[in-house]
Amino acid sequence: MQIDRLASFTRQPNIQLSVIPMGVHFTSGALTTFTIYDDTLATAELDLGATVFRDIRDVQDLITRFASYEEHAIFGDGARECLESWAEDCRR
Repeated sequence: MQIDRLASFTRQPNIQLSVIPMGVHFTSGALTTFTIYDDTLATAELDLGATVFRDIRDVQDLITRFASYEEHAIFGDGARECLESWAEDCRR
């Protein structure tokens, strides 16, 4: 199961994986996949394709969003335990 595979990544020294627990609510809109390359370039992946952000204000907004997600995230053993619990729930 993919969740089990993700949980295994939490044991890798060169990978930092975190999860946002169920029940955390954000007011910044829908969660989308985005990549921040530096403070001048970011992309967002949507169902219709990718959007490139080069305006520093847009990139800064994504950096701020990521920091907010990171504040609520669980890392390390806690992330692994959370993922393992979700995997178990999916197997039921």
